[in-house]
Amino acid sequence: MFGKERITAVMSLTMVVTTAAYTAEKIDIDKYDMISIYKNTPSFVTKMEKKNAKFANEGSNPYKIMEKAALTCKSLGFVKHTKQDFGDHVLYHYTKMVKNDVEAVCDENIYKGGTENFAVLVDGND
Repeated sequence: MFGKERITAVMSLTMVVTTAAYTAEKIDIDKYDMISIYKNTPSFVTKMEKKNAKFANEGSNPYKIMEKAALTCKSLGFVKHTKQDFGDHVLYHYTKMVKNDVEAVCDENIYKGGTENFAVLVDGND
């Protein structure tokens, strides 16, 4: 019914589109010094965390919410971490010294029962 070339082309296009949707953009940790990454998050947690980020930072700290973020703290240059297991998710807390003796923080929250990925970036140096 479908030729082998057509199926291969559709599969390749699907992979390119999916990869593009999850491509991490360049993040300047000298600007955004508080980073929270959420992986496999249930939708109700996603809504709550985004609302909390807006409430905590609106009008006081520049912030950005990245949808479908495929990030890790390690990919941003963070190395040392502590780990906390909360049952429904695991939190990895990283710190790193950046310019002007500022300590950048990256929290990676990996949930055990969701499908949504996003990140909250906050410029707390103002």
